[in-house]
Parts: sequence; structure tokens; C-alpha cells
Amino acid sequence: MARARVAVVLAVLAVVGGAGLFAWQAGAQTESCRPPTLDAPGTYQTQRIQFGAVTEYCLPNPLRLANGIAVAPDGSVWFGEQALPGLGHLFTNGTVREYPWSAWNEGGFKTGIWGVSLWDGRVWGTDSDNSALVGVDPAGGTPIVLDVSVRAPFPYTLTVSPDNSLWFTSLSSPAKLGRVGSDMAVTTFSFEGFGGLQPIQVEFVNSTSGYLAALSPLDPAGDRGLYRFSVDEGSRTVGWSKVEGHQLSEPVSVSVSGGVAWVAQHGPSNIVGYEIAARAWTVYPTTPVAYSSTTLPYFVEAQGSSVWFNEHYGNRVGHIDAAAGTLTEYSESDPAAADGDHVQNDLTIAVSPNGLWFTSMSGGYVGFVDGTHDPGFSISTANGTKEFSIHGPSIRFDVTGSWSKTLRVLVSDSENSSSVPSKISIVPYLTTLPAGSGPRAIPVDISAKPSLLPGRYTIGITVTDGLVYQTAYVFVTVD
Repeated sequence: MARARVAVVLAVLAVVGGAGLFAWQAGAQTESCRPPTLDAPGTYQTQRIQFGAVTEYCLPNPLRLANGIAVAPDGSVWFGEQALPGLGHLFTNGTVREYPWSAWNEGGFKTGIWGVSLWDGRVWGTDSDNSALVGVDPAGGTPIVLDVSVRAPFPYTLTVSPDNSLWFTSLSSPAKLGRVGSDMAVTTFSFEGFGGLQPIQVEFVNSTSGYLAALSPLDPAGDRGLYRFSVDEGSRTVGWSKVEGHQLSEPVSVSVSGGVAWVAQHGPSNIVGYEIAARAWTVYPTTPVAYSSTTLPYFVEAQGSSVWFNEHYGNRVGHIDAAAGTLTEYSESDPAAADGDHVQNDLTIAVSPNGLWFTSMSGGYVGFVDGTHDPGFSISTANGTKEFSIHGPSIRFDVTGSWSKTLRVLVSDSENSSSVPSKISIVPYLTTLPAGSGPRAIPVDISAKPSLLPGRYTIGITVTDGLVYQTAYVFVTVD
């Protein structure tokens, strides 16, 4: 798979592992969008394309390279446009108004906008290429530029803390966090003994402490994981300790809600939840794709037991209902991507009250997934079974509702990074369900090879019509 550009890290940080941190593919602009040509920043009406739960709001040509996104209280959406460079404001009626940060130059990357956040009456974005934070006043469009090139260069993600200050991660060495106060003063905080680790994203649980995802960009085999952190205003330092119990791989985002810290890993095809009180980890596999060894999850946002995330290489948006033990994945294109050349580079997401917004950098649109949409079919374990004995009889899954296309039956598990079963044998009695209606029962035999290490594993049984993937999870403990 071609990787056209290392977006944030530039010459300072190296890619991580096989997938590559912050990498994006050449991708393809969606064929359904027929956007207007707009050679300079302006205001325009989007073309809307809808299929199933997904709506695409087509951006104009030349490509704006949308990345970084945030939802406003009125339901409108702000997003970064790396080729502007600047911000776009998508209103609920489909109108977009563009706010350039600097002189317009047609085509190509102008900056790396990754974080977008509403704070202190302005809309802020990280300008990673120019090591600045830029805040736009929606009323007048005048930008404020905070130069952080000396104190905390390469700003990446943004977080508003409970005390209403704006924080950002800095991909600098040594590692730092930055804080912006209401007086626009920038304060930086250093990590003691953090080695080559870089804080990628932070999530506050109170005004001075929380959790962060961190890794060693220059050393793929180096330390990485989920960390507790606390900031000391007096010494301007960050105290930290690693959350043990599970070896994370390329953790690139974190979201804390309902007593669980959720982590997206940029190498494995799974999302991981850490139950803070119980100190227990659970791995939720995504549905594998045929053209890549990873679906490449990127960002995760949780609200209670509702967990949204994007799959960069899977070209899908995923939603875990942890309470129900289910996963729904939505293809971002129709038809779904059949190979890596058609991945549309969804890199950033933002949760709304009824779904998820996402940016499609090479697809040329801003997308929305309606979380209230009913695809017509679903899958669950019989009698609500969640725990399964590896030595027991077959377990039954029930498919309910109706479907107009043949459904394929797919399997996944948490034993390895690809989510493809290896030492666990998962054999459904049916591999397809012809168009029709339910309930339809799918007995599944599950067994393990003697070489499988003891532990708790997550099994996923999926039914899909090609655009929507419905998965029910069960958990297996191997002694």
C-alpha cells in the first residue's frame, strides 16, 4: 500500500511498525461526489450523498484535504482543511463557510491540521507543520496565532480540561504537554524520565490528572502504552505511571468514560478497554479485511458504554456497545473498499448526540454516520450468553430482522493483532444467509489448540451485507 506522506512527523519522527504512525494512503476520491470547483476559499452549498446510515457532504475541488473535526453545540461541524490551510464550518443545512489561515495557494498540503476544538469563543486547530495553534473567531474570521515552535513544537491533538483550559500534545523531544490559559499565555509541562516516549493524546478526568496514550515513535520496539498522569502547576512537570496488565501496540488515542479507558491501537485490528476499578483489560476485535493485515483503528471516542472509532485501512466507522456486547461497522463508501487503493483516509472523528462525524482526506468529503439508523438485521448470542466454555457444546447465535441481500458470516478473535483466528478454531455451521428474514440460528463450534496460551479471549461472529457489519461478542477463558 502506498503511503504518500508522513503527515505530522516530518523529518523529526519516524514511522512506527508496518502500518506507519500518521501515514496516509494515496486513496481515491469518491466517485459519487460531483463537487464544484472552488479555486479560492469561499461559501458554498454541499452536494449530499446518502447510503444506509452514511451521509457524505462533498467538498469542492481542488481537494481540501479535510482532517481534524469537532462538533459545535448547535449541531454544526468544524473541520480542518490542510490544503487551504484553514477551517471549514459545515452548517446543518449543508452550507460550508471556509476560514483561511493564510494566503490561498491552490492544491497540495499547506499544513498538518490534526486537532480541532471549540474553546474560549474560538475554533482552534493545530498547525503542526508551522508549530503553532490557530484560533478563528467565527464572527469575524480573524485568526489568532500562538507560536509554540520553541516551547512545544509540532502540536498534534487538542483537549479541553475540566478547568476550561486548552491542552495540546507536542511531538517534541523531550516530551512535553502544552497548556493555553484564558489570557492566551502558553505554559509547557515536561515529563520526568519519560525516555523516548511521546504523549499522543491526553484525556482528563479532573483538572490536573487523567490518562494518556504514548509511544516511542523513533523505536517501534520501544516502550508504549496507557499511562496515568498528573500535572504539577508549581514545578511545571508531569508525573506518570504505566497502566500494567496488557501489552499495547502503537496506542494512538484514548477516551475515558463510564469507568473505562478506551484505547485505539494503530497496528492491531482491535480496540481495547481498561476497566479502571477492576484493573481488567478487554480486547474487542474488528472484522478483518482481505486486503490488509490490519484495519488500522485510529481515534476512539466513548460516551458511557457507547464507543465510536474509525478504521483507517478498513475504510469503516465502528461502534461498540459494550453493555450489549456488540459491534456495528459501517462502510464509508458504496461499494465498500475492495483494496487499499480505495481507502479514503478517514483519519479523525467527532461524536455527536446521535452519531459520528468523520473526515475523509482523499475522499473529498466530510461524513456522518447516523447511529440511530436501523440496517434491518442484527445478531446476538442465544439467551444473551456472554461467557462461553471452550470445552462446552456449540454456542448459538441468532440473526433477526430482514435483509434484501445475501449475508456473509465472518469470524474474528482477540488472540493476535490481525483479529484472524489461528490457535482458536471458530466454525459456524452456516457461512451465508440468503436474502430473507429471521430469526435464523447459527450454531458455532469453538475449540482451541493446546499451544494457545491461558487467558481471556474475545470471539466475534459477524453477519454483513457488504456495507454494514453486525458482530456479537462472547468471551472465552482458557485455563
